[in-house]
This record gives sequence, C-alpha cells and structure tokens, in this order.
Amino acid sequence: MQTKMLNQEQQDAVTHIYETGKSFIIGQMGSGKTIVALTAADELLRDDVVKRVLVVGPSKPITDVWPKECDEWEHIAHALVVCEGPPHIRVKALKTSAKIIGVSFSNLKWLLHFMGLTDNLTVNRIEQFDMIIVDEVTKLKAGGAIFKELRACLNKFKVRVVMSANPVSENMNQLFYQQMIVDEGEAFGTNKQVFLNNFFFSTDQERRVWQLSAGMGEQLMARMAKYLVELPDYVKDLPALHIDEMRFDLSPADYIHYNTMKSDSVLKTGTATQVVADNEAILKGKLTQIACGFVYDDKDKVHHIHDEVQNMLAHITLRDHLIVVYQFREELKRALKMFKHARVLNGINDANVLAWFREDGDKVLLIHPRSAGHGLDLTASHAMVFMSPIWSRDLWRQTIGRIWRRGQKHEVHVIVLIGRDTVHEEMLHRSEIVKAKHFETLKDGMKSSAQEAFTTGRGDYTLKAEGSLRESIAQAWDNEEKLSYKGVTVEWVKG
Repeated sequence: MQTKMLNQEQQDAVTHIYETGKSFIIGQMGSGKTIVALTAADELLRDDVVKRVLVVGPSKPITDVWPKECDEWEHIAHALVVCEGPPHIRVKALKTSAKIIGVSFSNLKWLLHFMGLTDNLTVNRIEQFDMIIVDEVTKLKAGGAIFKELRACLNKFKVRVVMSANPVSENMNQLFYQQMIVDEGEAFGTNKQVFLNNFFFSTDQERRVWQLSAGMGEQLMARMAKYLVELPDYVKDLPALHIDEMRFDLSPADYIHYNTMKSDSVLKTGTATQVVADNEAILKGKLTQIACGFVYDDKDKVHHIHDEVQNMLAHITLRDHLIVVYQFREELKRALKMFKHARVLNGINDANVLAWFREDGDKVLLIHPRSAGHGLDLTASHAMVFMSPIWSRDLWRQTIGRIWRRGQKHEVHVIVLIGRDTVHEEMLHRSEIVKAKHFETLKDGMKSSAQEAFTTGRGDYTLKAEGSLRESIAQAWDNEEKLSYKGVTVEWVKG
C-alpha cells in the first residue's frame, strides 16, 4: 500500500464537509469524490463529531469501488464494511464494530426499517448512523420510492454529503430532490410544484416539460452556493480523446421501412407480422432498432432489416484490446458472431473476464453501457466502438470514462456507428452537445453566484474573486495585482 496525500482542492472539500455538515460534491470521474468523503468521515469519527457513517449508492460502487478506495489509502484502510447479500449477512455486517457501512440503493429501505430509523426505534442495540454519504445522487433526481424512504429520516443524520459527476443531465429542475437530501428543503423548499413555478415555465403542461425562466439560473444556483463544492476536472492531464463518427446508408428499401415506421408507427414485416409503436417512447426505440438493422415485434421476436453495422465493424482494424459497446441482445448476438473469441462483461465471472482482457494479445471485450459504469477501470484498452449511439447522456459519458480516465497512457479512440438520416443522429446530438451545455450552465452558475470578497492585511485593497475561494488562500497571494486561479480571474481593487 502506498502512502498517498490529498491535493489542496480535495483537502478544501474535506474541510467544507467537516465545517458545514452539508455538502454537495461535484466532480468528474477520478476527481477524488470518494476519498474526499471517506477522509471527512474519518476525521469526523476520530473527533467524535459523528458516531457512525452510512454510505449509500448503486450496488457496483458500494461493493467494488468504495472498498477498493479504502484499501488504497493508508489512513482509511479497511474502514468500510459492505452491507449486501442475504439478510443474515447484512445483519452480521451491521453488528460489526465498523464505523462506516456501505449499502446499495436496493437494500436501503430494508436497512432503514431494520435499524428503526423510520420509526424512532433502537434495534438490537446496534449503533445508529448520524452521517450519510449518497454516491451517484443523480439516481434520485426524480424522487421516487427510495428518495421517500430516505426523506423520512433525513433529520437523523446531522452530517449529509451527496456526490455526483453531473447532477444535471437534462434539466436544472433535476436538482430539487438531490438538494433536498443535503438541506431538507432549505434552498428550494419541500414542494416540487412551488419550486417549478418559482424558477421555470411550462412549455407543455400535458407532458410536464419545463424550461428555466430568464435570469433564474443565477438565482437558483445562489440558493445552492453555500453547499456546493466543485473538484477540479483532471481532463487536461489525460491523453487526447478522439471521437469519430462512422456513418452508413440504409438501402432504399430499408429507408422505406424506417420512414413508414416513423410516419405510421406501424411496420409490416416480411412474415406479415405487424410491429406497432403505441407511444412516442416506443416509437423511438423501434426506429433505433431499425437503424441498427433489426426490429423486435410485440412478442420479442427479431426481424432482420439489414447488415450495415456488421459491414462497418468488419472495416475496423483495431483489434488490440478493443471494446465493443452493444445495447440490444440482437447486437450482442451479431457481435459474438463476428468476433469469435470475444468475451462479454455481464456480471457473471467478471473478475476472470477482466483479468483475461488485461493480458497481452488481440482481445475483444463486449460490454453493455449499464455494466460499464461506476468505477470500472478498462484502461488496458484505448479503443472503443459503439454499435449504435445511446440515449442516456450519463451512460454515454460513463462508458467512455472507463477507458478515458486516470491511468490511461495512450490516446483514446472512440468510434460511433451511425445510420445516416436516422434517429441515431439525434441520439448522438443529445449525448454530446446538450449534456455539455447543462454541465457548463451548472459550473457557470456556481461561479457567478458564489462571489466573495476578502479583506486582508493589504491596507486599503480588497480581493474580489469569483468562485468559492477561502481567505486562507487569499492571504497566500503576495503582491500580484491580477492573477488566475483554477481558471478564475482574480484581481485586487483599490478601496
């Protein structure tokens, strides 16, 4: 085990958690969110500020990423016990002396009820939790059953930390439930409709489509400013990322199939079976399938449309640790037929599959976006091919982040196969441009709303700064009249 130290930004984030007890940590994959939260928890436990810490998140990070992170840092080695598996194993984990317990979202309801947190009970003399860390808090952006269970007992946790790589994937109103976990409604209240009316306007009442009202972005972020901590992006230190689009054309007959489905929401296959899309969401799915070369009917039977994706794959010469991303079972079936010796990362025997993939030689690994998130390190590869674009911006970013992350030593090449003049082009646009727009909006809002002025010992000069800058940092600046810190312009103003 190597002795590692947190950088200054990470130490500042730890201080924020310790001093405020309510923190919303934003940072890209690999920025150190996990070790920041664990270090803060360790310091709070050592100083008897809190007695026990509950870490909640998706299953894979809880069972793999968090324990691994603990083992890699000397000051928190073996600090966390995972509360997963059958009920009797979970009970055993809770009865240990461990001060940090990790549980998945899927087992959170069980734990809260077992511990009596929802009923103000003391169960089996098990020490209760008074600090909570929620990883991947965007999973709760729509509220839902898990959020409601957690909301009922938030006041039991005197320290609350939530973390996300990108809390806004589609609309700023997704911040409502995430922020409530931090402050129990202090920033935005506890009524979602009132929040929407205050900051947004409806563009479609029937579909509940909301857009941010003019000038409301800064006000919204100002409400969150004191809770937000942004860890710096390390992307500038990574090798170059190249994303290339390889387009293919459908045949005239296939475009007829596609456009018929698009206009009529019905397609008659060669076997006289009708493929019907009852609503817009199903229609998008069927159009995606047709662009990929097949379509499922209502009985889940596959109907062949074209082989253009396989033809494109055949022209890709990168076979040294190549990752091929599929979405549909039919895509997986076709990829396995093309790459005879490929293996699949599907939650079954993954450790052995990964060990095989990291060995020397030509290897092809097939992954689904949902099996490729949350801390998975695939930097043995620097080439990835998407058999089709994906709708989810979060999954798009996370999947690429498996190979374009710290530890990558080569330039990364990502190829996306796209059917020309199909829904594929809309999907790619959503994945790249719209997500970037919202993430920059969030960061800009943080900077513009968190303006601070520091008065130091420099006579009649005041330091004007954009961003959440600490006075201790201000005092470290000598006689510079203007400088740049973390991309933020800082200047001394007379008087």
